[in-house]
Amino acid sequence: MHITSSFAPAATSVRQPGPAPVFGAGKSAEKKRFHRPTPNRGLMHSMGLLNNWFLLKGQPILRHIPLVNNIPLIGGYFKVATVDLPTQDEAMFRNAVNPDTAAFIAPNHPEFMTDWLIDKYISGKFAPEMASWAAASIVNSPNKWIRNFWLSNNIVSNDGGEAGKQYSIESALSGRHVLLHPEGTVRWTGNKVNQLMPGVVEMAVEAAAQSLDEELSRPVYIAPLVWKLRFNQDVSGGLTDEIAELEEKLHLPPNKNASLATRFYLLQQNILTDQMRRLGFDDLAKEKPGAYFDRAEAFLNALYEDVHSRYAIKQDGTMDQRIHRLFKAVSDERKTLKKSGRQDAELAQRLKLDTKKIQEMKRLRCFTRDLYGGPVISQEEIAETLKLNRQMLIGGGYEEVRALMPRPVGWRTAHIRAVMPIDVTERLRAARSKGISEEVLTGQLLDEVHAAMQQRLNKLLREIEPDLKARRHNPFHNKQPLK
Repeated sequence: MHITSSFAPAATSVRQPGPAPVFGAGKSAEKKRFHRPTPNRGLMHSMGLLNNWFLLKGQPILRHIPLVNNIPLIGGYFKVATVDLPTQDEAMFRNAVNPDTAAFIAPNHPEFMTDWLIDKYISGKFAPEMASWAAASIVNSPNKWIRNFWLSNNIVSNDGGEAGKQYSIESALSGRHVLLHPEGTVRWTGNKVNQLMPGVVEMAVEAAAQSLDEELSRPVYIAPLVWKLRFNQDVSGGLTDEIAELEEKLHLPPNKNASLATRFYLLQQNILTDQMRRLGFDDLAKEKPGAYFDRAEAFLNALYEDVHSRYAIKQDGTMDQRIHRLFKAVSDERKTLKKSGRQDAELAQRLKLDTKKIQEMKRLRCFTRDLYGGPVISQEEIAETLKLNRQMLIGGGYEEVRALMPRPVGWRTAHIRAVMPIDVTERLRAARSKGISEEVLTGQLLDEVHAAMQQRLNKLLREIEPDLKARRHNPFHNKQPLK
């Protein structure tokens, strides 16, 4: 199937990306070549309607009928009853994202799949032909029909290298704009903006340099957004059912008579003990249970020291950065072993186990004292952690689908807020006048974007705090473990 592109770059002088780079060699290289998107305006508009009516908000009128609105494709699979985007935020965002600007839109990333639906909602309101970045595993399907579908929706594969980057800059400078999640991998933390990857800032600075050098009249902006999902009612029953299902699938003892918060606490403790045993740390598993975060921290450090002892990596930076280096080192060794064609069952098994240990480190880093150790815990925090556990601990078949498309246990409001856009063109002009390099400016802007997003998210959390339902005393706040 050939889908004709409706993408016609505006009459501006832009650097053409040229031939797409080929990674690797031979047949495998063909599969990894950058596939240039072919945006189809009609399809993208239709997908916006499908997104709003069937997946995000539900069908007009029918979504307001009790019981009927519980049917997934009538009430909206992801149960977003309301989108809250204040007029002042909309106006501020539109000043940076309109046909006369080049914008790189940077939203936070608290929930997988729902992010894409909210992205489409934003696109429909502000940038109907916007390019969006997505994982290569999604875009580069071996099935050409599926691949063409994503390319026709102007989706850019995140492994596109320089060609993907240049295509994005071209799209932005043509007034179509570009969206990518600067946090990268979803971490399921609705109250925290995690470490940002530099791509969105790097492309914005390069686009601004091109705009200045070629005397284009189009200003370049970074336009961050933050959003938070809030349940509209008490969903204790649904969350209790999800905990019971996890207990059953993970073969953990049920705690049927405990309150929701206590049962959630005991689930986390039991998962922690089970993971210790599964990954070969029986000594930690046999210790007398202590407060959860103390145990989790001890386990994380033990995992890190164990895996690190076999790989030489830099020890500076945050724990998350060091875990990422370990993951890359293990991945590189697995690729080397595969390419060599050597049959080494012992090494292969060790690399597989090291990968599992790193995945557990990542899971532990998603549920930390600074995020979940306060005096109260919300049902939104419980829900996002249950989804994380399902994604990382249960896999295969139907469970994979549920992890990719996590249906919530109750109706929600999506609160969306704009962060003050950054005029990158003006910032680059000022940096050049002071002799500041683009590399230094990129680092400054990345820190600035991260701080601004977290500050705006914190303000949003304060705004909606009176509307949060069923907040409970947090057992994780106790210094001593529950009896």
